[in-house]
Amino acid sequence: MATISAQQECMTAIVTFTCEPEKQDFLSEKVRAYVDDFISQQAGLISSHVHKSICGKHVVNYAQWKDLESFIAFSEKAVDRPELPVLFEFDPQPVFYKVDFSVDGPQ
Repeated sequence: MATISAQQECMTAIVTFTCEPEKQDFLSEKVRAYVDDFISQQAGLISSHVHKSICGKHVVNYAQWKDLESFIAFSEKAVDRPELPVLFEFDPQPVFYKVDFSVDGPQ
C-alpha cells in the first residue's frame, strides 16, 4: 500500500510517458500490463500506480520502492523485457524522489 510521508524511508520513481490523446488508453493498458506482469513481482516494490492525465497526453507510473538499490536491481532485470520497445516509443521520462513534506486534508 502506498504511504506518502516524509518519515517513510523509501524512494519514489515517477515515470511520465507522452502520447497523443487517441493513444492514451492503449499506452495506459501497456503500462498497466507491464506493472501487473513484471514490476509487481519485484523485490523491494512497495506499490505502483498508473495515472492518465486529464488532457489525454500523458500516462504516469508512480511507484514507491524500498530503496534505490531495489529499483536498480529491478531495472537490471528489466533490460530484456519484451514490453520495453513499445513503451520506449512513448518517450518515458523517469525522475526519482524522496518525500520532503506531506500534509493530509481534512477528513
